[in-house]
This record gives sequence, structure tokens and C-alpha cells, in this order.
Amino acid sequence: MQILRMPPGALGILAGMLRKVEFFTPLEVPQLEKILPNIRLQAYASGETVFRQGEIGDAFYIVYKGKVDVRLDRKWWVPKTVATLGAGEFFGEIALVSSEPRTASIVCTEPPSFSS
Repeated sequence: MQILRMPPGALGILAGMLRKVEFFTPLEVPQLEKILPNIRLQAYASGETVFRQGEIGDAFYIVYKGKVDVRLDRKWWVPKTVATLGAGEFFGEIALVSSEPRTASIVCTEPPSFSS
């Protein structure tokens, strides 16, 4: 994982993405402005795990660019991919409202490209 600098205009795009997340929709602009400084832009390599099923959650994620797989780990079987998320989609929201462990593993399948 690599922490990146926020490109110009990214905060506006991220604010728009937050508005699409159900529990952020009721927030007014001043409330969103309080959240935005806490956002970090992170890049993951292809195949890199963002977090593992069963870990304690401490963050919420929005896919800015690239793709991730949502995988369910099963004891004696190969993990099963149950979804692929792309730009504008989110995961890890349960960590914001409960102390439940992560319900799935998240693995980067398409690293972000910031050239365009």
C-alpha cells in the first residue's frame, strides 16, 4: 500500500462519491467538509490485500480508481469472489457503525492509474 498525494480536484470528486453512500446522503456540505480532511488516497498493487476477513475494522473505503474483489474466505476451500467493485463503489462501512470483524477480504485486482 502506498499513500498518495491528493490530486487537484480530487476532494470534489470524493465529496460527490460520499454523497452516493447511503449513510452520508443526509449530511450537509459543512458536515462533509469536516470528513474530507480525514480521507487518505491509497494505492494497492494487483494482488495486494487491503484487509482480511475477520480483522477488526478501522476504516471505510471508496474505490477512487481501479478495481477490488470482495472475497469470502472458507476454511478448507479456495476463497470465493462474491463481487468486484470499481470506481465510486465502497466497502468497509460496517467498521464505521459497529465493532464487528470484517465480513470479507478485499484484494486489489486492478491498480489505479493516475495518468488520465
